[in-house]
Amino acid sequence: MLADKKVLVGDYLNQTLYGEVGQVTEVNQDYINHALASGIGVCAPLAVTESGRYLNVNGDVAAAAIARLMGAEKLYLVTDVPGVMINSHVIDQLSLQKANQLFEAEIIQSGMQPKIKAAFDALKHGVKEVKITNQLQHSGTRLSVKQLAI
Repeated sequence: MLADKKVLVGDYLNQTLYGEVGQVTEVNQDYINHALASGIGVCAPLAVTESGRYLNVNGDVAAAAIARLMGAEKLYLVTDVPGVMINSHVIDQLSLQKANQLFEAEIIQSGMQPKIKAAFDALKHGVKEVKITNQLQHSGTRLSVKQLAI
């Protein structure tokens, strides 16, 4: 099991409120680099605490943490829709300000919210560009460092 390799080390998000749900605090970069040397890597979003307890981590949050902690320039968040959608149309680009407006207006809801929050967290911590899409060949929605200040 990959969790035994301590690919992701984490801590409880709020054990009283969420139980065995965590956040990533450390990434085993050597293991991931070794895995990626042979192709595309897949990592289950499980973190292990220092005491050896397994924690469930949101997949997008885990991907953003891995990208951030490994110094990635780009992050692709693959989902079941072609990008961030408004009125059945994909938004080409999304700024932090516009995302917050869409959250407040409840236009962006449920699973897309943590995905966008994870994307902006990655951008705030060194990732230069994030794409949200359902296929790597499609442009989807692009988020970039430039859009943090907009």
